[in-house]
Amino acid sequence: MKIRSAFIFFSLLAGLSIYYGFSDSIMMQPQGSHVWRQTDCASTALNYYSFGLNPFKPRMHNLLGGYGHTINELPVIYYTVALLYKLFGPHEMIFRLLTLLFFWVGLYYVYRLSLLMIKDQFWSMSVALLFYTVPLLLYYGNNFLPNLPGLSLALIAAYYGMAYMITTKKALLYVAMLVFLAAGLIKITALMLFVGMGVLFVGEQLKWLNRDPDKKWFLHPKESWALFTGVAILIAAWYITVKAYNTHHGSNYLLTGIAPVWIMSYDGFIYTTKRILFFWSEYFFFLPTIALTLVLFCLNIFLPRIGNVLISRLVLLGLIGSVVYSILWYYQYLDHDYYFINLYIWVVLVFINAVVMLQRRFPQLFYSKVFRIGIICFLLANVIYAEKAYWHKFDHYRHENPAPAFYDPGFKTYLKKLGIQHFDKVVSLPDNSLNITLYYIGQQGWTNYNMHPQVSAYRMEDMIDLGAKYLIINDPEYLDHEEIVPYLNKPLGAFKGIRIYDIHKPG
Repeated sequence: MKIRSAFIFFSLLAGLSIYYGFSDSIMMQPQGSHVWRQTDCASTALNYYSFGLNPFKPRMHNLLGGYGHTINELPVIYYTVALLYKLFGPHEMIFRLLTLLFFWVGLYYVYRLSLLMIKDQFWSMSVALLFYTVPLLLYYGNNFLPNLPGLSLALIAAYYGMAYMITTKKALLYVAMLVFLAAGLIKITALMLFVGMGVLFVGEQLKWLNRDPDKKWFLHPKESWALFTGVAILIAAWYITVKAYNTHHGSNYLLTGIAPVWIMSYDGFIYTTKRILFFWSEYFFFLPTIALTLVLFCLNIFLPRIGNVLISRLVLLGLIGSVVYSILWYYQYLDHDYYFINLYIWVVLVFINAVVMLQRRFPQLFYSKVFRIGIICFLLANVIYAEKAYWHKFDHYRHENPAPAFYDPGFKTYLKKLGIQHFDKVVSLPDNSLNITLYYIGQQGWTNYNMHPQVSAYRMEDMIDLGAKYLIINDPEYLDHEEIVPYLNKPLGAFKGIRIYDIHKPG
């Protein structure tokens, strides 16, 4: 029965993926919304593949700090991708497929968690499939960022953690904590449910919660104390190591701290809030589904005993945690919609509990075939909306993409014909990111990012002294820049409007 249900579920995901056009997007290089961060991640994997599989030396194409060594999340995904590149060749499709696999498995555990609580195949699949209609999750679930794998691992941990709290089987607690550890090492913001469960555990031990001693959620307090504490210590140790590693290599670029609301100006706060309400929200859900989510959230908060008490209390803690999370990272909401991804774990619990409420209070409606047909129509409306919004994130952000010539595989071939070797360092201008243009041409080097006063404040001569041999200009207007003109004396050629110059010092 489980195998048959899993087959049906994954078949539905595959069918929806075809409808969404994943067969096209799965083949794409990084592009669209947040191509900057996409290339940072893709660059780390490609550098493992190109410059050695030493897991302790993650690096990017941008030679930030001199060698490009930088780290944030545990690079296990990048390293796995690099190993797959070694087997099948370097193609972004592999990276996208691995991220999509995480997403599918995460959704499967949403289905299993729903089934654990609801005991109904139709409703459990409906809840899980609803989250395959979220444009934001679809976009990053077929992408390069670690946020979706982090959420997926948290969803897996949610199933095992809540299964333990219901069945009290100790082995489930160990599995949950192990998966939470993996989620936190990949993305610390994926630990919101872990924190919520931890607060629930502490509250139960300190008798803040009025529960019958025979109905405790955590019947193994010693093991629970050890596991919660152990996971927290290991994750703290990891991020202390990350901070030390980046400081040692002069590459404190990737955000390893907070970006709180209080560092923003009043105007910046208002603009960001409007951006969330009137722009980012287009990718959160179909608009009627957003309204439904808010209603169901209120039901979970104000009528907790109608549904599952465990879920209701976690949702209340989730509300508090989401507010704290948003305060600490509100500045990132301005331009980084992927910071909303890990909040969806609470939305999952809200919808599961809503179905539990429906089952308990309105059983006739719960089992009604007509109502279930209505739910299917509701899901289909969400699917249609999601497909349009998904591709909108590619089309609306074309301005973030580099010059079209960078996508042409012939450009790399042309650079080789000019005598530019794989290990030669280049300066690629203009490019305000770390890795976008460098990643596409597969060369290490520097961009405008390194010339920024708050980063390295490098000038052309500094980069040449550090080993830059070639200058690549992708905007003709940049040829008139006062600092650039002295280095245009040795043109090597041009490819579809992109000019290449020899700038290396003799000898």
